[in-house]
Amino acid sequence: MRKEKEDLADIQDALGQSRSKRILASFDGKGRVHIAISDGERPTDLKAMAVAGHGEYYTDGKTYEALIGYDIAADTKNFVIYRLPRD
Repeated sequence: MRKEKEDLADIQDALGQSRSKRILASFDGKGRVHIAISDGERPTDLKAMAVAGHGEYYTDGKTYEALIGYDIAADTKNFVIYRLPRD
């Protein structure tokens, strides 16, 4: 449960730093977020990627969906976050 709360806090942090529809970010273990790319594209089905074993899927169902993975070589937690369209 603690890991999930940390992941959700990191997602909110990244969303707060960028207004883009797609955010590619990494967290370096020291609490610092690095936004790598942000734009308006949404090319990947994040839920399908999680089912295939490429990370953990999170969504609140109305604001965002995210895929979180870990890069052991770089010692970073990597996020792909999509803002969901507002009706």
